[in-house]
Amino acid sequence: MDRDPSMSAIILEVFPLIKRRLLRFDDNAGGGTLSPIHIQILSRLNHEGTQTVSELGRELMIAKPNMTPPLRKLAEDGLIARDSDRYDRRIVNVSITDTGRGYLDEYCERVSEYIMEKLPLLSGENLYEFTNALIMVKKVLDKIS
Repeated sequence: MDRDPSMSAIILEVFPLIKRRLLRFDDNAGGGTLSPIHIQILSRLNHEGTQTVSELGRELMIAKPNMTPPLRKLAEDGLIARDSDRYDRRIVNVSITDTGRGYLDEYCERVSEYIMEKLPLLSGENLYEFTNALIMVKKVLDKIS
Protein backbone atom coordinates (compact mmCIF):
# COMPACT_ATOMS: atom_id res chain seq x y z
CA MET A 1 0.00 0.00 0.00
CA ASP A 2 1.40 3.39 -0.98
CA ARG A 3 1.60 5.91 1.83
CA ASP A 4 0.62 9.49 1.21
CA PRO A 5 3.80 11.49 1.88
CA SER A 6 1.68 14.20 3.45
CA MET A 7 0.28 11.84 6.12
CA SER A 8 2.97 12.78 8.64
CA ALA A 9 2.47 16.47 7.88
CA ILE A 10 -1.28 16.13 8.47
CA ILE A 11 -0.74 14.29 11.75
CA LEU A 12 1.76 16.90 12.92
CA GLU A 13 -0.72 19.63 12.00
CA VAL A 14 -3.95 18.06 13.32
CA PHE A 15 -2.95 16.94 16.80
CA PRO A 16 -1.72 20.37 17.92
CA LEU A 17 -4.92 21.87 16.50
CA ILE A 18 -7.03 19.49 18.56
CA LYS A 19 -5.05 20.44 21.64
CA ARG A 20 -5.27 24.19 20.96
CA ARG A 21 -8.87 24.37 19.77
CA LEU A 22 -10.58 21.71 21.87
CA LEU A 23 -8.48 20.90 24.92
CA ARG A 24 -7.12 24.28 25.93
CA PHE A 25 -8.57 25.39 29.21
CA ASP A 26 -7.45 26.17 32.73
CA ASP A 27 -7.73 22.98 34.74
CA ASN A 28 -8.22 23.38 38.45
CA ALA A 29 -10.51 20.38 38.83
CA GLY A 30 -9.96 18.42 41.99
CA GLY A 31 -8.25 21.27 43.81
CA GLY A 32 -4.98 21.44 41.88
CA THR A 33 -3.47 21.59 38.47
CA LEU A 34 -2.23 18.42 36.84
CA SER A 35 -0.22 18.29 33.64
CA PRO A 36 -1.28 16.30 30.59
CA ILE A 37 1.13 13.50 31.59
CA HIS A 38 -0.63 13.19 34.96
CA ILE A 39 -3.97 12.91 33.18
CA GLN A 40 -2.56 10.34 30.73
CA ILE A 41 -1.28 8.23 33.62
CA LEU A 42 -4.64 8.37 35.41
CA SER A 43 -6.51 7.57 32.21
CA ARG A 44 -4.25 4.65 31.38
CA LEU A 45 -4.60 3.17 34.87
CA ASN A 46 -8.35 3.70 34.80
CA HIS A 47 -8.71 1.84 31.48
CA GLU A 48 -6.01 -0.82 31.84
CA GLY A 49 -5.93 -1.42 35.60
CA THR A 50 -2.82 -1.91 37.69
CA GLN A 51 0.44 -1.61 35.78
CA THR A 52 4.11 -1.56 36.60
CA VAL A 53 6.10 1.65 36.26
CA SER A 54 7.92 0.09 33.30
CA GLU A 55 4.65 -0.78 31.54
CA LEU A 56 3.29 2.72 32.04
CA GLY A 57 6.51 4.29 30.78
CA ARG A 58 6.59 2.05 27.73
CA GLU A 59 2.95 2.79 26.81
CA LEU A 60 3.34 6.54 27.35
CA MET A 61 6.80 6.59 25.72
CA ILE A 62 8.44 8.03 28.82
CA ALA A 63 11.74 6.73 30.20
CA LYS A 64 11.33 4.94 33.52
CA PRO A 65 13.41 7.50 35.48
CA ASN A 66 11.20 10.28 34.11
CA MET A 67 8.10 8.52 35.44
CA THR A 68 9.11 9.09 39.06
CA PRO A 69 8.17 12.79 39.45
CA PRO A 70 4.62 12.54 38.02
CA LEU A 71 3.96 9.29 39.90
CA ARG A 72 5.22 10.88 43.12
CA LYS A 73 2.86 13.85 42.69
CA LEU A 74 -0.11 11.61 41.92
CA ALA A 75 0.66 9.44 44.96
CA GLU A 76 1.09 12.50 47.22
CA ASP A 77 -2.31 13.77 46.01
CA GLY A 78 -3.86 10.37 46.77
CA LEU A 79 -4.79 9.78 43.13
CA ILE A 80 -2.72 6.61 42.69
CA ALA A 81 -1.34 3.88 44.92
CA ARG A 82 2.16 2.46 44.51
CA ASP A 83 2.84 -0.99 45.91
CA SER A 84 5.81 -3.30 45.66
CA ASP A 85 5.16 -6.53 43.79
CA ARG A 86 4.64 -9.37 46.25
CA TYR A 87 6.97 -11.68 44.27
CA ASP A 88 9.67 -9.20 43.30
CA ARG A 89 10.01 -6.17 45.56
CA ARG A 90 12.04 -4.33 42.89
CA ILE A 91 8.87 -4.05 40.79
CA VAL A 92 6.43 -1.27 41.67
CA ASN A 93 2.77 -1.75 40.75
CA VAL A 94 0.72 1.39 40.23
CA SER A 95 -3.07 1.59 40.45
CA ILE A 96 -5.62 4.38 40.39
CA THR A 97 -7.48 5.11 43.64
CA ASP A 98 -11.14 5.97 44.08
CA THR A 99 -10.02 9.58 44.57
CA GLY A 100 -8.08 9.33 41.29
CA ARG A 101 -11.15 8.01 39.48
CA GLY A 102 -13.22 10.86 40.89
CA TYR A 103 -10.63 13.41 39.78
CA LEU A 104 -10.46 11.86 36.30
CA ASP A 105 -14.26 11.78 36.00
CA GLU A 106 -14.43 15.46 36.99
CA TYR A 107 -11.63 16.33 34.58
CA CYS A 108 -13.33 14.47 31.71
CA GLU A 109 -16.60 16.22 32.50
CA ARG A 110 -14.87 19.61 32.34
CA VAL A 111 -13.23 18.71 29.03
CA SER A 112 -16.61 17.60 27.65
CA GLU A 113 -18.26 20.83 28.77
CA TYR A 114 -15.47 22.88 27.21
CA ILE A 115 -15.70 20.97 23.93
CA MET A 116 -19.49 21.29 23.90
CA GLU A 117 -19.08 25.08 24.18
CA LYS A 118 -16.91 24.99 21.04
CA LEU A 119 -19.01 22.60 18.95
CA PRO A 120 -22.02 24.90 18.37
CA LEU A 121 -19.68 26.83 16.09
CA LEU A 122 -19.96 23.87 13.68
CA SER A 123 -22.94 23.19 11.44
CA GLY A 124 -24.83 19.93 11.96
CA GLU A 125 -23.16 18.42 8.93
CA ASN A 126 -19.68 19.51 10.06
CA LEU A 127 -20.31 18.11 13.54
CA TYR A 128 -21.43 14.78 12.04
CA GLU A 129 -18.33 14.62 9.80
CA PHE A 130 -16.03 15.58 12.67
CA THR A 131 -17.50 12.91 14.98
CA ASN A 132 -17.20 10.22 12.29
CA ALA A 133 -13.62 11.26 11.53
CA LEU A 134 -12.68 10.95 15.21
CA ILE A 135 -14.33 7.52 15.39
CA MET A 136 -12.39 6.40 12.32
CA VAL A 137 -9.07 7.74 13.66
CA LYS A 138 -9.63 5.86 16.93
CA LYS A 139 -10.46 2.62 15.05
CA VAL A 140 -7.30 2.91 12.96
CA LEU A 141 -5.12 3.76 15.96
CA ASP A 142 -6.56 0.80 17.89
CA LYS A 143 -5.34 -1.48 15.09
CA ILE A 144 -1.78 -0.22 15.37
CA SER A 145 0.13 -2.19 17.96
